[in-house]
Amino acid sequence: MDVTLPELLNCPPKLLPVITKFKDYNYFLIEGGRSSGKTVFASRLCLYLADKGIRKNIICGRDAAVRLDESSHKVVKEAVEEFKLPFTVQESVIKHKINNSVISFRGFNQIAGQSNARAIAGVDLIWLDEAQQIGAVTMKDLQNTLVRFPKCKVIITMNRYMRDDPAFQLYYGRPDTLHIQINYNENPFNGSRVFEEAEACRLRSEREYNHDWLGQPLEAADDYLFSYDKLHAAFDIEPFGEVYGRQRVVAVDLAAQGNDRCVAVVMDRESNQHWRVSERISWDGDNTNHVLGKIIEIVGRTRPTIATVDCGGMGGQQIHSLLTDMGLDFKRFDGASTQGIDAVHFANARAEGYHLLKDWIDEGRICLHRKDAEIVKQLEKIRFKYAQSGKRLIQPKLDMKKELGYSPDDADALMMAVWASVKYLGKSAPLLQSQSGQVKRINRRR
Repeated sequence: MDVTLPELLNCPPKLLPVITKFKDYNYFLIEGGRSSGKTVFASRLCLYLADKGIRKNIICGRDAAVRLDESSHKVVKEAVEEFKLPFTVQESVIKHKINNSVISFRGFNQIAGQSNARAIAGVDLIWLDEAQQIGAVTMKDLQNTLVRFPKCKVIITMNRYMRDDPAFQLYYGRPDTLHIQINYNENPFNGSRVFEEAEACRLRSEREYNHDWLGQPLEAADDYLFSYDKLHAAFDIEPFGEVYGRQRVVAVDLAAQGNDRCVAVVMDRESNQHWRVSERISWDGDNTNHVLGKIIEIVGRTRPTIATVDCGGMGGQQIHSLLTDMGLDFKRFDGASTQGIDAVHFANARAEGYHLLKDWIDEGRICLHRKDAEIVKQLEKIRFKYAQSGKRLIQPKLDMKKELGYSPDDADALMMAVWASVKYLGKSAPLLQSQSGQVKRINRRR
């Protein structure tokens, strides 16, 4: 789609959806490395909206430790001067000379468990620059305050320090968030000097290059199970080759506590090597009859080759028994069990299952839709450790819920689907024989 923009809004093509879909989203999460154009773009968008009177009260927020002359104020001021815009530039505020729109610059801080983010009023656009520096308390207070301003939009620009930076965690994966990842090599306005600096950095330190220039978060610890790059690559994997016979797996992770949810993952083989998460269903799990009915509905509709259900708790064992009594062949998955696992390397089935999933992710076997970003968000947080015996363990769900505020139910369901695929179907697709005994080659579904 060709879009004619004023010179002020000339931007890298990858950032264009922020303009064309501005009315469709509440939050715009833009992350990436140096020289990606995200800060310049956000500053000019704020000026454009203020100049046209589309947004009258704009706050450019940052961590209070960042000096004003090193913040977005400098970039906005430079744009005002370059394009000769009708604004009066003051130390901490920029005012439009005609329509009285105001862009104010504010440093957020948090003391004794509270932040000054609660004090904002009458705002209709917030831009959080260098948002990786803003703390969890500030982000929580800011989001709670924004409830009072339903028409307010939020632009977040950042280069993540860690996987679990508060600003990223708050907005990533939401249906009302537009998420864009952009780097220097996707910004056509960069000259040769930028590429030379990036290459010099890469030769000096691959780790520094990956973070500073490619926007990859640093690791908070060495105990994360999954590679950030491999997880996000699953969104772009295109299956190739043929599949010999349809295969489908349904895995159901049951709610462990009253405020948890049940999650079912439907996974289809799309080639001899590739599986795609084709559906993900979640529902409240506080009623046995409702849970049982939902599982029966899902299985009847999807007609899986193999189905497995979480039997780790008493509720799971009851559900499995009821399903079995009804003649449904559900494979038991008990994360604490040691039966039938590689007991040399893993302490229980959950540890083995997650390492099987890691292998599939690393080998590029798993294909994900963008709508399944929640799975990736949860998988990013999976941690492992070694027991005294030297066997591998995965951090318990209850501990993760206390630490993160949510349970990795979607991640567990996918892990169970992969576990069932390996245990009962194998990695390679079987041949499908016709009634005549001849082997039929079945092309993968599109």
